[in-house]
Amino acid sequence: MKTIIVLAVSLTVLLLLITSCATTTTTHRERWYNEEVERLNIVKHAEELIGIRDLKKIDSVYRNDCSGFVIGLYRILGYKIKLDYPVASRRFTLSQLLFVNLRKYGYLYTTGVPKKADVVFFKGTVPSMPNRVSHIGIVDDVLSDRTIIIIHYGSRGIAEIKMNLLHPHTHKTKSGRVLNDFILKRGAGRYLLAAEHFAGFGDLYRFSTERNRY
Repeated sequence: MKTIIVLAVSLTVLLLLITSCATTTTTHRERWYNEEVERLNIVKHAEELIGIRDLKKIDSVYRNDCSGFVIGLYRILGYKIKLDYPVASRRFTLSQLLFVNLRKYGYLYTTGVPKKADVVFFKGTVPSMPNRVSHIGIVDDVLSDRTIIIIHYGSRGIAEIKMNLLHPHTHKTKSGRVLNDFILKRGAGRYLLAAEHFAGFGDLYRFSTERNRY
């Protein structure tokens, strides 16, 4: 009789463990799936803005500059971007401030393949700030050759540019395929490429959903 009771208890515990593991696995899968869907939605909305110069006409949450586009896009889709303002932040641009916050909380990285809807930071795109973060865009896609398609707000409004960190000093391949778009002209006809100004990637989606929950 005791043997039967012990076996019954053991089976019950085993079933509970299996159910718990299955629930955990399902939850992880659901989170991953939901994140992928939400990232695709962010990118889709960014793509729909390509060609537009005056974002303020669409919604007052936007500003007509690079950081105003990125943060405005996230906020208009319901994501909360809460930033800390250090003492030195009075001298920061909004893109610098976002860079500092993502780095502080562990959402900044410089290696590996970025995910859709992550942000890309560039430094030195403003001549007066050669070593400081001064521009930002959103990762739209990553091609098979690791060329990254970025949507940003530039001199033409919302547009796509390409960046390939494996070939940072190459504009085009011999076949004419663009690896890096020009992002800045620096005197005497010298143009600098996107990868030459790369400062880092940031997971703004997780920064918003993990640190800035409503």
